[in-house]
Formats: sequence, structure tokens, C-alpha cells
Amino acid sequence: MMNDSVLAAYFDLETDQGPLHARAVADIGRRYLAGRLLPPYQVVTSGNFRQSLAVAFPRWAHVHDPRGLPEPSRSAAWALLCQELNDWDSLEDSRCLSVAKVLARLGFWHTLAGLAPARNGDPESLVHVRLEILHYTAAQVTRGMAPNLAARTTELLVRVAENHRFPANARLSAAINLLVKHARSDRTMSEMLHWQNAAERLMGDPPEGGFSALMLSACWRGMSFVPFFLSDHSEVRRQLDLSEHYARLESADSVQGAYLHPENLRFVLISQSKAAEAAGDRRTAELYLRKVVRLDPLDTASHVLLADNLVISDRLALARRSYRTAAGLGGPYASYAAAQMARLSNRPATMSQRTAKGDEGAKLLWSRSTSSAL
Repeated sequence: MMNDSVLAAYFDLETDQGPLHARAVADIGRRYLAGRLLPPYQVVTSGNFRQSLAVAFPRWAHVHDPRGLPEPSRSAAWALLCQELNDWDSLEDSRCLSVAKVLARLGFWHTLAGLAPARNGDPESLVHVRLEILHYTAAQVTRGMAPNLAARTTELLVRVAENHRFPANARLSAAINLLVKHARSDRTMSEMLHWQNAAERLMGDPPEGGFSALMLSACWRGMSFVPFFLSDHSEVRRQLDLSEHYARLESADSVQGAYLHPENLRFVLISQSKAAEAAGDRRTAELYLRKVVRLDPLDTASHVLLADNLVISDRLALARRSYRTAAGLGGPYASYAAAQMARLSNRPATMSQRTAKGDEGAKLLWSRSTSSAL
């Protein structure tokens, strides 16, 4: 059986080990238990993540809701989550938002979608709007991308982006999220350009103290979708280099999570790899993925991304090595990595660029993110 301790944070909110995404979950758990502000981590856990965990680690197969974990097995943070879920209707909106963020990060989307909308605060407040956004996001994840749900999420983001009463950080984040949302769905260039312009105006008129380096890094990464779809590879590279520049600036804000900046840098490096691949520069794409592996060597997905790249480049011996490492780490992609390793060992001649690029391994749980404030 695979070693499930590396992802134990997804079942106790406190085990600080394993890949970066799991250690960030432990950080969220500590802060949630202490009643502190949750850092704006950007990972959006996939809708099938809990199911993938259950397949990889059978002893956790029954945990489809936090309250499904037996009481003797609950950590203090996990017990608090269960208690606040039971007390949901009496919680203040700010606490409901923390509960919703924890559920989303753990991948309990069905639990989140089943919660009644919070109603103990100002419905026009930013906290309430963020709660609504998470609620409709959970509904989309669990029911599919129904047009009415997507439209409602877009409407809420527009409300934040265009409301001058809301903080500039929240408005900028919403604008970038809208740009990325269109880039990933309808690819309507007019909408993408509209929100790019909105983001640029906000960046040109920063609040007192300016925007954080993390926010600026996320913004440049999001805006790079525009030149990407215009096939302006040099501009994509310029914007992603700016994103990397801000990603590498150290934050002096002790409130932020210890893994916040490495998480963001990982997204930037993956985006740079994809941009290099799109520009036909596979060698540079590989170099960026090797940086991802060095940054987060315990993440199965990091090694799978590199291995898939090596297969596309017909460097099959190196690909087998990376798949073997991924399979040994355990987690949701270990079975995929083991299967790919076997295919390369048994029938290397059948592996093609098309197969490697189109296979499930490229659709990684940690490839999606949002900009930081929302």
C-alpha cells in the first residue's frame, strides 16, 4: 500500500509533510483552528480529488464529508470543522467564509454545495459576495458547468470588479479572474481585452501601500492569456517573466502562509513551461519543469508533468525514470505514472507525441488556480 502520510493533511488538517499543496493545507488548518485570517492560497482542488484519494488510499475511502471521519480520529482542527458545519446556520458570514474555504481546499465540494446560503450578515458585503461565489463554484463542480451557474458566478465577479466600495485588491483579483474565466471557457477576445484593460487601470492606480508582489505576479500570469491566444509568444514570455520576477520577491508580511509564495511560483513555472511548449521550444519547457520538480520534489504531479514532456520529446529512458519516481511517491497520479512506465517498458514504439499530450496525466489537479485575493 502506498504511504498515505504524505497527504495526511487532507484528513487531519495538521500533518505538515509531503508535497507543497499538502503542507499548505496543514497551514490552513492551523490558522483556521486559531481563528486567524486564511492566506489567499490559489490552488483550486478538483472535483474528483476526494474520489482519487479514496482509490489511492483505501483506508480513507469512506470520507465523503468531514463528519464521516470517526470522532476518535479527528484532530482539533477537523473537530472544529465538523462542529461549525453542524452550527452553520448560526455562524456569522465571516466564519462561514472560513469554513467554506477549508471545505473547498479539502475538496469537499458536495458538502459545500449542500450548505444553505449564509444569512447572518450584510448581503451587499464583500464577505457575503465571496461566500456566494464559493457556493456557485461548488454547484458548478458538483453539477457540471450549467450555463445558469456559470452566468451567476460571472455576475458576482463583475459585481466585485466594478464596485468602487470594495478594496482595490478584491476588484483587481475579480478582474483577473474574469479574464481567466473567459480564456478557459468561451475565449471571447473582446471580454478578455475588457478585463485586461480593467486590471491595467486598477494596477495603475494602486491603493496606499501598493499591491503585494503576490498579487502582481498573479495578475501578470493571468493577463498572459491575451497574447497567448493572439500567438504573440514574445509578449507571453515578457509577461510571464514579470510574473516570475514578482513571484520571487520575498514577502515581509508575517500574516501570509509559509507556502503561499512557493505555491504561486510553482504556477508561474508551469505556465512558463506551457508557453515555451506552445512556442515550439521544448527544451526550455523541460527546463522550467525541472525547476518545478526542484521546487516541489514530493509532488507526484511535478514528476508526471516532466515525464509527459520527455515522452513528447522521445526521451523515453528519462521519462521512465520520472514516471518511476512519481509512482513511488504515491497519491492520485501514482497509478497513472506506473501505467505509463509499464507502457514505455513494454511497448515504447507505440508511444507517440499525440498519446502523451492527450492522456489523463496532463490534466493535473494542481494546474488550476485563481488570482490571490478571492
